[in-house]
This record gives sequence, C-alpha cells and structure tokens, in this order.
Amino acid sequence: MSMLRLASTVVLTGLLPWACVDPPITVILPPEAGIRAPPDSSVEGGFDLTACRSCVAAPDMPGPGCGSAYSACEGDSKCKAMIACAFESGCVGGPSLAFIGCAFPCAEDAGALASNDPALPLAAGLFQCLVNGPCMASCLTK
Repeated sequence: MSMLRLASTVVLTGLLPWACVDPPITVILPPEAGIRAPPDSSVEGGFDLTACRSCVAAPDMPGPGCGSAYSACEGDSKCKAMIACAFESGCVGGPSLAFIGCAFPCAEDAGALASNDPALPLAAGLFQCLVNGPCMASCLTK
C-alpha cells in the first residue's frame, strides 16, 4: 500500500507544475460578429487601407512588401476570394489577434475549409506576411 501511495505522490507531484500553465487563448468570432467595412478604402475608426493594399502588392524583393505571396494568392480563385473578403469585412485594418477569427467566415464563403485545399497554403503565406511581415504596421492594429 505504501508503494502505491508513493507512486501516486510522485506522479501527482510531477504533474503539479503543469496545472499552472496557461495556454494561449485564440478567440474565433462567429460570422455575425464580423465587422463590415464601408465601401471606401478605410475601415470603421479611420484605418486607411490604401497603404495596406500598396504594401501587399509591392514586391517583397527588395521590399518591403508581400508581392510574391499576394501574386500566388491572386492566382487561385478561392484564395483571391478570401483576401478580398478579408479586406471587405474589416479583418484587414483590425487587430492582428482577431484576424483569424474574422477571416474564418471568408474561408468558409470561398469554400476553402478542407485541410488539403491548395488555397490554404497560399492564404497562409499571405497571412504570415500581413501579420508577421513587412505589411503588419500598414495592415493591422495591435
């Protein structure tokens, strides 16, 4: 009995530090919570999308821009529909942490939800450039 108690104490003691680990929280908003942009080149709050569109279309070499990823995405009808929707829905110009949740309905509308859809890697490349690349400051708020 004491061996069983010792073993369970060791296991629980080993797991105890993991009880305090906080995993990152990802918020995915439902489609009805999406922000709709006005028809001009800005989203609500005055964020100017003209600079973002210019950055996204600019060559990545010598930079700064997302030209290669943008051209690849524009060459695929589903990816092109997703990025157009992201601009029109206010995902671009919004907070970077909310981009995925905001753009998810765009992927759904474009019919690109299958994990093996060739549009997804193209969109992911452009997403990386928008969120972590040279166009972040022009396209997203913090």
